[in-house]
Amino acid sequence: MLYRKWLFKEIVFLSVVIAVAHYYASLNSLYWSIDWFDIPMHFFGGLLMGLIALFAFFTSGKIHLPQTNRVVIFSITVSFVLIIGLFWELWELFAGLSSVLNDLGDTILDLVMDTVGAIVAYLFAVNRIWIRN
Repeated sequence: MLYRKWLFKEIVFLSVVIAVAHYYASLNSLYWSIDWFDIPMHFFGGLLMGLIALFAFFTSGKIHLPQTNRVVIFSITVSFVLIIGLFWELWELFAGLSSVLNDLGDTILDLVMDTVGAIVAYLFAVNRIWIRN
């Protein structure tokens, strides 16, 4: 299971990149001064969460679903990311960082970017895992 080590390294690397970018953006108020700054952050967050979902799916041994069925793997990856994304958007709402009426377009775009990140995670990781096997 060579892909465990590879996938873990990708998750750690991406986590560090996102943490550094978020820290820098927070210090310099980039989320508020650059309208589009959260778009790539949602993409990379979706990518990271998608890789974490794939890592758990392929390495936990507790998920008893067909590991060669691409539809199942795709569905699990995207569903996991969308659930995380929805909870994030709810947190933003309850924390007063967004408004349902004023930020609906932004919320939809955030969820779309989360989903695109999940799809890229699926394509990137799963194709690499199957090529190695």
